[in-house]
Amino acid sequence: MKLIIKEEMRETNFRTGKQKIKKTDKQKVLCLVGKVIVFEKGKHSFEITEVTDDTVGFTALYAEERYNKHWKLKRGDSTLYQPAARDGGYIYSFRLK
Repeated sequence: MKLIIKEEMRETNFRTGKQKIKKTDKQKVLCLVGKVIVFEKGKHSFEITEVTDDTVGFTALYAEERYNKHWKLKRGDSTLYQPAARDGGYIYSFRLK
């Protein structure tokens, strides 16, 4: 199984109020327990915590562990993660193939 993570940056023009989204990075990783995926531009990292025949569990890592967020995906499912940001920020979409 492979986990596909797509990173996009959302910008807001404060003068016009329009939003613009552009793709900054995309990674396809093999699902192995303990593997850490790092995105340099968005400064976010994710760790694969559990792998079964048709599911994968992974965690968004923060400096303080109490803020870590955990997901569990089944094969074929996808989810979206949007960390809190005041200036637009980065959006991460996950899909398990």
